Amino acid sequence: MFLFLCKAQAVCIRRTKESKLVEMVFKKLAQIHGMDVPIKRSNNALINDMEIAYKTIYENMTQFNDMIDKFGFEIFKTNDIKVELDFMKELMISCESPIMFTHLDYRSSNLMIINNNNNNEEEIIICDYDMARYDYRGRDFAAILSEWGRSQWAWIKSIDNFPPEDSAIIPLVEIYIKECEQIFGKKFTQNPINSLEHIINEIKVFLLNIFLFYAIISCAKSLDVNNNLVHDKQVSLVCIH
Repeated sequence: MFLFLCKAQAVCIRRTKESKLVEMVFKKLAQIHGMDVPIKRSNNALINDMEIAYKTIYENMTQFNDMIDKFGFEIFKTNDIKVELDFMKELMISCESPIMFTHLDYRSSNLMIINNNNNNEEEIIICDYDMARYDYRGRDFAAILSEWGRSQWAWIKSIDNFPPEDSAIIPLVEIYIKECEQIFGKKFTQNPINSLEHIINEIKVFLLNIFLFYAIISCAKSLDVNNNLVHDKQVSLVCIH
């Protein structure tokens, strides 16, 4: 197993124009969403995580205000995080993203390329299922598309070319839909929530959610005295400012 992992390499963002590799990435995503896993099905985990993080901020509001004064982040004074959180909750619910088994960390670093010894062709192995659960389908799309054609976490440093243009997203979603039809049958494409337009709308909502989720979680970590992770408060807040 160790030798196997040593020979594998993560999907390189520079290779996102290679049609065969791109096809494998989005077929694999459809296959994950097609899994029937005997675990609890819930759609409120994301909202719960954000509300718990906001609770930490609210309970430490004095320290939070001191922190934003120290680093000069006026945006946190002119925008109410709770209002933004409530808006995002409504947006996520209204976009009607279906609940499916999701990876929840479907990004390049967890998509490992290996060479098949039998035919010397490249294959993709999906790693790191520790966060996997039933959740909104749009979250997996947002994870991979937030870095599509960019370096990982580039969206935190700059919103240039973010989100991707529809022209870049459409061919990827079409691959996904075609594979889902193979898995679920014609009933998949006959359902309006699986139309190209609907899925693209889901993607945009959850790409937007990435910013707010990271903002709230980063603020909460910065205020949590029990957080043992190495965490630079200024770096985190600069990223989301």
